[in-house]
Amino acid sequence: MSKFTQTFYPVMGEKLLVAEHESGLKVLFVPRDAGEAFALFGVKYGALDNTFTVDGKQITVPDGIAHFLEHKLFDNEDGEDTFARFAALGAEANAFTSNEMTAYLFSATENIHENLETLLNYVTHPYFTPETVAKEQGIIGQEIRMYEDDPSTRLEFGLLECLYHNHPIKIDIAGTVESIAEITDKTLYDCYNTFYNLHNMVLVLCGPFEEDRILSVCDKVLQKAPPFLAKRTTPEEPNTVCKPRFEKNLPVMMPHFAVGMKETELGGGSDAFLRRVAAQNVALFCYFSRASKFFANLYEKGVLSEVFSTAYQYLDSCAYTVWRGESERAQEVAAAIRETIKLAKETELSDEDFELAKRAVYGEVVQSFNSPWDVCWQWLANHFLDLDPFRLAEVVPTLTKDEIYDRISHWDVRLICESYILPTKGE
Repeated sequence: MSKFTQTFYPVMGEKLLVAEHESGLKVLFVPRDAGEAFALFGVKYGALDNTFTVDGKQITVPDGIAHFLEHKLFDNEDGEDTFARFAALGAEANAFTSNEMTAYLFSATENIHENLETLLNYVTHPYFTPETVAKEQGIIGQEIRMYEDDPSTRLEFGLLECLYHNHPIKIDIAGTVESIAEITDKTLYDCYNTFYNLHNMVLVLCGPFEEDRILSVCDKVLQKAPPFLAKRTTPEEPNTVCKPRFEKNLPVMMPHFAVGMKETELGGGSDAFLRRVAAQNVALFCYFSRASKFFANLYEKGVLSEVFSTAYQYLDSCAYTVWRGESERAQEVAAAIRETIKLAKETELSDEDFELAKRAVYGEVVQSFNSPWDVCWQWLANHFLDLDPFRLAEVVPTLTKDEIYDRISHWDVRLICESYILPTKGE
């Protein structure tokens, strides 16, 4: 019989309960005594999985099929609306698809175990027909066309097209109008039966759930899954960038920019991966945060505005750093980023700046678990990367300067690309 085991994190003051359900599903539960309950039912299947192998046979499916499948899982054979089922139980439901995963979720303050049963039921009972697939192709086709002129979407994918030669992260999660036209009810069932295997899924919960009732709902709804056989196939990716620059004119008031730097250090065990993520975030804070000389200098000159951010984006098969913002002198920002990277490699980091950065990043880590949604999202995303997000709060204070210098040594201005969305001429 399934049961939970507990891990306590003294730095975070949190506990995590983990159960390996007999069906093959892993359940992660962070208890909260009261308030809103959140549940995420995730599958390690996303936009990257357009080519995979099963029993040694390589299979390629249309781009955008994971996102398409997410949309269609809300259909029920009896015709009842899934959102109406949740609403009747006082819950809000949603779903999303990313590069690496798809997730289905609800939030509620009442009937939380009944809502959990609804969540598990509809995700494990797919229903597709040629007619409903054809109808969805029109809906998603309109969505794709709408995002063709969305500045933030075009900025992001313009950057990824520059950074990567072959990696499927450069492919739009929704696919194209042409690629989704190839999707049929059969291909949806094939992909569902391949990836929506409980051994390839996780249920993440946070809030006032009851341990016994969680497991009883799983017992009621879930059947034992067969072994999971699919393996993702990622094409060979050179340690160079594809092209240096992307730009597109759209009706924006001010130029939008995204400067990206490709990462070449990938893989490693979960502990090494966790320390690399922590060290990268501390190093970026030292040199590119709002407290940095870089930001202060460009802000005082009017080159940078408050609309500026820096982030480290990482998957198990690729990673990159991105600087985003808006500026009339966006190319000066890109030049300053390159110059700051060169200086970081040549100068020593002061003890004061190092300790300030560690304290700031530690605070950001703790703050990132404020709400049940934050907790569920962090655990879902990091679980599929074999990372323990609660341990980030333990790792950050233990970082050494040598680890920061090692991170900086991997920063390479030759792996930097620029993406710009510029105002339409005449506007």
